[in-house]
Amino acid sequence: MWVGTENGLNRFDGVNFKIYKPIPDKKKTLSHSFITAIAQNDDGDIIAATKKGVTRINAANGFTEVINYEDTLSKINLAAESVWDVYPDAEKLWIAIDAKPLLCYNTKTKKALYYDFKKFLRTNKIEFTALYHSIFKILPDGKNGLWLATTEGIVYFDKNTGAFTLMAGIALDEITFFNYNDAVQKIYCADEKNILYIFDIAEKRLNSISLNIAAMRNKKLRPYFEASNDFFIPAPGGIALTNDKGNITAYLQGSEKANGLLPGKINTIYKDHDGISWVGTDKGISQFVPQLNATLYVSFPKSLLFDREFSLKNIFFNAEGNEWLVASCLDNKIWTVNNSTAAIAELPKPVMYKKYTCYAFFSPHPDTLFILCKGSLLIYLLKEKRWKKVSLPTPWKEATITCMAIDRAGNYWLGTRRKGLVVYNPTSKKTWSPYSDLSEANIIHALQYDAIGNCIWIGTYSTGLHRYNLKDSSLQYIKSNEKNTAAFQTSLINDIAADGKNLWVGTVESGLAKCNRFGKETSALNYDFTKGLPDANVMSVSAGVNGDVYFGTSKGLGITDAAGNLKTVLNKNAGFPFAEFKQSLVCTPDGNITTVYDNELLSFDPAKLLNQNNTPIIIDEIIVNDSIIVSPNQNSFKATQNNISFTYAYLNFIAPGAIVYFYQLEGFDKNWIPNGNMHSVRFSNLPSGKYIFNVKAKKVNGEFDGIIAKWTFTIHPPFWKTWWFATIAALLLIACILFFIQQRIRAVRKQEKVKRDYEKKIAETEMQALRAQMNPHFMFNSLNSINNFILKNDAENASGYLAKFSRLMRLILDNSRSEWIPLENELKALELYIELETVRFDNAFTYKINIAPAINIQKAMVPPMIIQPYVENAIWHGLMHKKNPGASLEVNLTKESNHLFIEIKDNGIGRKEAALLKSKSATRQKPHGMKITAQRMDMVNKLYDINATTVITDLQDTEGNATGTRILFTLEYKLYDSHNS
Repeated sequence: MWVGTENGLNRFDGVNFKIYKPIPDKKKTLSHSFITAIAQNDDGDIIAATKKGVTRINAANGFTEVINYEDTLSKINLAAESVWDVYPDAEKLWIAIDAKPLLCYNTKTKKALYYDFKKFLRTNKIEFTALYHSIFKILPDGKNGLWLATTEGIVYFDKNTGAFTLMAGIALDEITFFNYNDAVQKIYCADEKNILYIFDIAEKRLNSISLNIAAMRNKKLRPYFEASNDFFIPAPGGIALTNDKGNITAYLQGSEKANGLLPGKINTIYKDHDGISWVGTDKGISQFVPQLNATLYVSFPKSLLFDREFSLKNIFFNAEGNEWLVASCLDNKIWTVNNSTAAIAELPKPVMYKKYTCYAFFSPHPDTLFILCKGSLLIYLLKEKRWKKVSLPTPWKEATITCMAIDRAGNYWLGTRRKGLVVYNPTSKKTWSPYSDLSEANIIHALQYDAIGNCIWIGTYSTGLHRYNLKDSSLQYIKSNEKNTAAFQTSLINDIAADGKNLWVGTVESGLAKCNRFGKETSALNYDFTKGLPDANVMSVSAGVNGDVYFGTSKGLGITDAAGNLKTVLNKNAGFPFAEFKQSLVCTPDGNITTVYDNELLSFDPAKLLNQNNTPIIIDEIIVNDSIIVSPNQNSFKATQNNISFTYAYLNFIAPGAIVYFYQLEGFDKNWIPNGNMHSVRFSNLPSGKYIFNVKAKKVNGEFDGIIAKWTFTIHPPFWKTWWFATIAALLLIACILFFIQQRIRAVRKQEKVKRDYEKKIAETEMQALRAQMNPHFMFNSLNSINNFILKNDAENASGYLAKFSRLMRLILDNSRSEWIPLENELKALELYIELETVRFDNAFTYKINIAPAINIQKAMVPPMIIQPYVENAIWHGLMHKKNPGASLEVNLTKESNHLFIEIKDNGIGRKEAALLKSKSATRQKPHGMKITAQRMDMVNKLYDINATTVITDLQDTEGNATGTRILFTLEYKLYDSHNS
């Protein structure tokens, strides 16, 4: 709710005010602190008319705009004009400026049209005042026109044609009230002359009513009214209540009394959508709530000597007479109050009246009223309107009777202060005490006859609750036990009430207790602060006709259902004007609750208090880091902006203090958190993440409204916790790790390379050594052959042999310099060697070298002197010892895939026979060539990883005789280009 004052604009959420004031040297601020009118447009913006122009406020995002329009022709400077009223109409603002034309301002185009009101007056010769002409108030008619309250009276303005029409000529001063009632087609207008003008639109008739104080004072206004067509108007010294017919039905004068109308000048009256009337005076705001309707509200003389401490049951409803009986025990007075007219009359005093006569009422019958006195009972026969008296003998003669019950036998059970329990039989007129244990030291506060259980429930002020069994005259003591939750928690009983099944007990300092009337063992369910009771001292209890149970405390009236679930507490927090319910409560058949409060009889319908309309719950304010006020449209914050406070309100202006709030911060809270009546919550040091703040309200009737206010926001993580920072950090870490690994690999490779180079050099040195060993070996064998020719004087063969030998030596020397040589060079050396050997052995064997076409001998690369040792071995150990002619040697070179196969096959004696001959040989010469070749192949495999293999196969005939030897030597087929790359 927005309230305009002479000192700024106020926003009220039912609990807190937020004040808008002009801020010097700031453009987007309130144009002036004196607010003359307030309106709201379709977008929810507040339009405030001030003494200096018009201001638009968007409360949702905190935006404030001063509407600036200037026209030299019309001499209007809106930012500097005194504005009386403003009416938003879609994109337009209709503005009433003091003594200026009617202005229509377009909020989107920022342009305006003005309609010359003074010209209309001059044209129609309407001038009640010669110097001052102005429009004061603007009201829509719901169609295409506006109703204007002006200095000349009530004027109708057609928005389509721009024409003014004077509907009621009245010389008006400052307008105090202007209202259009579309339902009855009437205009109500009042000014400071204290005259109410009523213009009937249909009949075009003007009536006037003088708001005369003397005439209105006999029309007393109850504090609360309910008729929806009634409304308040300002009146001298107060407010008057009028209906749609224009009749003044009541008047309320301003006073300093609590919950009344504030004194002072009435400036405005506003009736909201809930029917609440707000009266603004120069002293503040008064509120009149229809939901708090009191069907009866009667004040008694303030001079009464009310005994609050002991007046427990001091009201009684006579249903047949539709009247209330109210007693004042110290003043010895009893009044009757008509339940319909509130007419009050004092009951005739009987001659037996004494001090403390009217202590409490009791009536089991509609025509008999028992008045509990000191030492006696007064019986008032309502139909006969006469008195009877029952005096009690000693020791109860001076005892104050506090409570009463009547059993099925007609006995009067009377509880007293400090004189125990006494029973009186009206037929025999005998008096006796049923049980001596209820001693004189005890105070009996409550009695309840239980017809079904045939017992009397007795509530005392020192020994707790008792049950007296009428069948066997036994007394059962319902013990109290503070530690046992199923027992009564106290021995101090204030009041007892019974419904169909349960006994409800009001206690001192232990709240309300409930026990089953029909159980063999009496156990209790206790309701105290932990279950929502406003006060642990329950003064009075009453069971309603609807099954609810009502209990009174010094901090409000509590209402529970039959199961003991607390529905609500009615007190000032709940919008109820009263807080203390210390006197007895009476539930009438119409559902009303009646009690006496502060010298006043109060009767009301609790259902009207509980059944309130649903209203929005709003998040009113968001504060970040205790200083930044955030718009709800802002929802993104830095990591350091993680202390967030929320202020919220349920827009209930009837009972704002009774609203219970629950909140939940999704992303932080798993469940809803109860926050009581607190209107704010603060979250500190929130971690980064996405959140949704939810808040909901439980109404005065204990039900949730169903509307949840939400606000979604995000707190961004610090840069070192962002995904991009983590990504960069991870990439840097990976890069560092990779760099370290790469460096390590390089170092290891470098070490391995050094090691390999070293090993290679060693291997090459060894290879060179092996080759150096092979050359002398071959040379030794060749020189032996030459020597044989010389010894035989075979000069020709010796010369030929020596020539071939020299060529062979040249090839061997050339080939030995390289690790790999073309296969062609290897085969040339091999063929020279074989030719030398055939000459040497007198052509004792033949040979063949077969090369597969797929082999390129010019480019295929092999280690030097790799085949010769195997051929030499075949000749010397296989063919040389063959006795039969036809010895042959065959060397076959084939290629398959990327492998070179070299087969050396002879038809000699075989390895077994050769080994046997070798063992008999005297020379024992070792096979250096084969051994050196095997070592060389191991070196080659290690250095070049060519996986060279040698397979030796002994050849046999079908009978198992040796027919020769086959050596298959396998090399990786390497060409010159791939080898050198």
